[in-house]
Amino acid sequence: MTPSTTTLSATVRTDTTARAMITTAIGSAPDGPGAVEKSFLVLDHLPGDGDLIGVSELARRTGLSKTTVHRILGLLTGLGLADHPAGGYRLGRRIVDIVAQTPCVRTQALRDQLLPYLLDLYRLTDEAVHLGVLREQGVLCLERLHGHRSAPLPLRIGSILPPHATALGKALLAFTDEPLDTRGLAGDLPAVTSRTLATGTLLQTELDQVRGHGVAVDQGEFKPGVACVAVPLWGRGRALAGAVSVSGPAYRLDVERTARELRRVAYAASRALAATSGGAETAVHELSSAASW
Repeated sequence: MTPSTTTLSATVRTDTTARAMITTAIGSAPDGPGAVEKSFLVLDHLPGDGDLIGVSELARRTGLSKTTVHRILGLLTGLGLADHPAGGYRLGRRIVDIVAQTPCVRTQALRDQLLPYLLDLYRLTDEAVHLGVLREQGVLCLERLHGHRSAPLPLRIGSILPPHATALGKALLAFTDEPLDTRGLAGDLPAVTSRTLATGTLLQTELDQVRGHGVAVDQGEFKPGVACVAVPLWGRGRALAGAVSVSGPAYRLDVERTARELRRVAYAASRALAATSGGAETAVHELSSAASW
């Protein structure tokens, strides 16, 4: 059993146990109506802004008996979902930890932290800037900055892009440990344009080059006449956090100059990511000693 499987199994056991404890405490059968709903009703009325609330007030707001509220609060406190300092109850730290792991919150936090660097890139290049992360379906576009002169692209925030046909995708695929066949990219690939890499063999060859140079380039492979340059972003311990790209009309985009600007800004962004995850000095040392930088 892998570590991730062990963690998942432990989480399932914990959630199942918690549900059974709460259900027993409020006197309902495991699948009876109202057991879990009452617990969430109590959670929904717990303050999370530093204020406290008492059992009597919770009972009034939820419509539950004080005995039921008191029993639920005892169990929620034991699970870390509620805190009980002197004077009342409030949401517990574990709620914050659980919410922080949800995909929408994690990607929004990444986007918010990197937005200043994306704006720097846009000001430096005056071309469209994109932030993406790798997902099972492809590359998820988290942010797109563009102006009046930006090349038109058929994407928006939330779009899923083909990883084999985009610079963002190649920058991400090149630095993942997952082989291409696990993503269905080892055989024939759909041609988005006449320039798209149409086989896994061609894609693997290019990914090897991206890994060596640290920069991925798309020359009309996603949109005819549009060029794109992308580099990876790193977090603590050189963990891949995402990729950032600059795209523009192929006749106007200076690939070498754009790559230099991307590397410089991505280096600063990666330092910030490493710092907020608690390992700035180690991560920065690894980044600065890498051949791609």
